[in-house]
Amino acid sequence: ICLIPLTTIVMMSLVWLQMRWTGDERLKQTKTVGYSGVLFAWMVVSSLERRSTCPVPFLPDVCFKTHELGSASKIWNLKFNFGPVVQLFIAQMIMPRVSFIGHLGGIICGFILHWNILPRELFYSPQVLIPFILFAHLWLVRKLFSFRHTYELISTGAADVENGNDTWGTKEASSRNHMLTRLLTWVERCMIGVALLSSLMFSVFGSLFLSQAITTALVTMSCHLYRKGSTRESAVLFKASIVSLILLIAVDAMHLPYWRSLSVFISARWSVSGSFLLAVFFIIRSLVNFAVLLTFSSILTEIGDINGIFHHMVGWVLRTAHAAVEGMQRERFSPFQGQGIALGII
Repeated sequence: ICLIPLTTIVMMSLVWLQMRWTGDERLKQTKTVGYSGVLFAWMVVSSLERRSTCPVPFLPDVCFKTHELGSASKIWNLKFNFGPVVQLFIAQMIMPRVSFIGHLGGIICGFILHWNILPRELFYSPQVLIPFILFAHLWLVRKLFSFRHTYELISTGAADVENGNDTWGTKEASSRNHMLTRLLTWVERCMIGVALLSSLMFSVFGSLFLSQAITTALVTMSCHLYRKGSTRESAVLFKASIVSLILLIAVDAMHLPYWRSLSVFISARWSVSGSFLLAVFFIIRSLVNFAVLLTFSSILTEIGDINGIFHHMVGWVLRTAHAAVEGMQRERFSPFQGQGIALGII
């Protein structure tokens, strides 16, 4: 899964370099679709694991050896094979309309993957990489938030909530907005608390902590923008947070065997029952993430900014979460207010 955004990023970088080199602004409209870039990446990995590879189907005798360059102590070891590069040009000659830049980006990602250049915990874990890309794009490209402005909101927003004022700055703010402001404040506090506990339970360089930390950052920025009254900008961050929360919840559920194996380490570290402590923390972390997912889904559904690919990918999650929130808010008993009929005295 992670190779899909990685190959896309490398391809976009190559297009940017080509645009800077040629000065052709039409390259900004470059579009590509398909999975072939990921296939070329795995083709590189497969070629480097062999002593030689024969990339031309109609020339079986044309083979290329895998060259190896490494230190005597085997601290680093790099392999290279010309086979994937030859296949790149053959595919371009047979199918001229295929994306040369896209396939080249896949080959580059294949070498990066095999050479272990990028940190595995960050770039090979979808629950970490995808939220990290979303966070970097919204921060550096779209500039929806800044850390300095967020710090100012943190220092003033909590005081406004405690004093009964919302961050929209109007004295006629409805009680619902006030309650929602308090709810988002508690959402922030719970997410930050879970992230801090994750740093104690897991390695700060591991995917179990990094995924929770990046998701917490997205959730915090979303709450600040919404309290400020920036509905459109906060809706974009709500979408990113929902995608991150879905990935986090799903991967945490799939990591249950790994969580169980950590109990031995926790018992040795804190001299307590690792299984009990881990079970309690897993329940707390899952409940908090799931509650935030329900809250954000309900808010985004009320905003109404649900369309495009986001609607097709996670629309069912939003509809289910919003229906669950409405079900919890609905009155379970409504007293009879009609006109009764006297049946007599017994």
